[in-house]
Amino acid sequence: MQKILSLFATALLLCGLGFYSQSEEQQSFKGWQKQYNKFYSKSEEAYRQIVFNKNIELIKRHNQNPNKSYSMAVNQFADLTDEEFESLYLGKPTYVKLDNIELSKGNNLGEADWSSKMNGIKNQGNCGSCWTFSAIGAVEGYLIIRQGFKGILSEQQLVDCALDAGNGCNGGNSDLALDYIASVGSVYERDYPYTAQDGVCKVLQGKVRIQGRENYGPNEDAIKKGIQNYPLSVSVDATYWKFYSEGVYDGACRDDFHNHAVVAVGFDYEGNWKIRNSWGEGWGEKGHIWLKPGNSCAVMTRVDGAI
Repeated sequence: MQKILSLFATALLLCGLGFYSQSEEQQSFKGWQKQYNKFYSKSEEAYRQIVFNKNIELIKRHNQNPNKSYSMAVNQFADLTDEEFESLYLGKPTYVKLDNIELSKGNNLGEADWSSKMNGIKNQGNCGSCWTFSAIGAVEGYLIIRQGFKGILSEQQLVDCALDAGNGCNGGNSDLALDYIASVGSVYERDYPYTAQDGVCKVLQGKVRIQGRENYGPNEDAIKKGIQNYPLSVSVDATYWKFYSEGVYDGACRDDFHNHAVVAVGFDYEGNWKIRNSWGEGWGEKGHIWLKPGNSCAVMTRVDGAI
């Protein structure tokens, strides 16, 4: 891969890309590199700048469209192609066929928002471990709201030890991770810190447990009633969330396919879902995204809560 990037970058440089040296694009790219501590070989840097510039143009065109209900922004993913982003930060694609999805009947459920009660937004880094963050987020939310829990639990324990629930950084199942915590228990992050890579299981048993999990059928009102009690673990199609910044997402996504696990922490009076992600606080609305009501981005296809 490195050899291909090197040859590609060299060819582009020979074709006259040297004039970028004093350009606004390169100055912007250099500033971005400094902000996100990005370092490359000389040959790869030329290629990454090309990808960066294309992404900047995509963001500009999107934000100039007055018909969009959400905005994009430059973030830590600006040097990645769509294919690279999917392979590094999203899980294994799963198609889900549900014939019994029940949308809201217009019940006046008001609103709910647990985001300020939750522990700080976390960052899964370059590891497909979203399933662990979704499960831990749901467990922490349940314990915080129901029991006044003050701790921060370990995703790395699930990455290394929950082999029946997932394959570490190569993806997994949040619902099975909840079962694991109910059976084996969770440990504190301070005792089992996150490394963003697969490791050997160090602590199998944990003292923090839940009784089990409750699955919420694909009924919008039932799910929202559940969220009024505490946050829930959900799966979504996040293929095109890369540069989301703020607003209600109305971009491309599928309602029968998911590749990412997150936490539903609330909804507003219009029925839009508030979703807690695991890409750091600098992504989206301080680590969150708003989705339209209903089964937007497959948000209703897999919903589980701790009990």
